Amino acid sequence: MKKILILGALISSAAMAAGDVSVSNCLIQEVIPGKQMTGAFFDIENKGKEDVKLTGAAADKITSHVELHEMIHKDGKMEMSQIQEYNVPPGSVHHFKKGGYHVMLMDIEDKNFPKVGETYPLELKLSNGETLKCDAKTITVKEAIEHFKVEDGKAGGHDMKDGHDKKDEAKHEHKHG
Repeated sequence: MKKILILGALISSAAMAAGDVSVSNCLIQEVIPGKQMTGAFFDIENKGKEDVKLTGAAADKITSHVELHEMIHKDGKMEMSQIQEYNVPPGSVHHFKKGGYHVMLMDIEDKNFPKVGETYPLELKLSNGETLKCDAKTITVKEAIEHFKVEDGKAGGHDMKDGHDKKDEAKHEHKHG
């Protein structure tokens, strides 16, 4: 049994590349009771020489309604809003995480709820026409909170007031939809 779990963890965290851009550490949070949506998270890296934009995502085994989102600090609280694209400059790694930028899987039917411990295909669509693919492991809400250290408007130890890490501020720009 341990060998199967280790193999599953290796498969779900393996980087899948399209050209100079790769995705790794793909996760999906379980659906919270009473909701029909959840978040998907990953790291995206651009080893190329040109900007590439993340323009969409797909999780066909779970739902056909998938959106790119950001968390922003507004009127003293964190709010989620949809974005149309996310710029990934050359030589950068961006962390899509709970409490920050993420992919929303919406309008999920009960029969398609991702099951904790199982993996599901996630596709990320890029402005250069390429598609990144990864197997996203489903984790519990508790595991997601612990993994991303979300508390009091902070994720991963970084202030999320403006929706992204301060260290990425100079490298990152995006357009609102």
